[in-house]
Amino acid sequence: MFGGACFTLNGNMCVGVHNTNLILRVGETRAKELLTREGVKPMDLTGKVMKGWATILPEAIRTDAQLSSYAQLAVDFVKTLPPK
Repeated sequence: MFGGACFTLNGNMCVGVHNTNLILRVGETRAKELLTREGVKPMDLTGKVMKGWATILPEAIRTDAQLSSYAQLAVDFVKTLPPK
């Protein structure tokens, strides 16, 4: 769908890679929060920002702990969604 790898949880898209960026489904509130961080941008793959998603640039993920922390935000949100 996004031209990259994507992982799902209970049938819902959760976390993926698009080009060299990490994409996360974190919900609208958390996405707005993440946008205040350096190296985080709105997810816009088609010319329209996808609400509830965030793009994490490579420079914002320098350690395994940072990667794990970002991925956990997506898992925590997607667990709240009904299974598909």
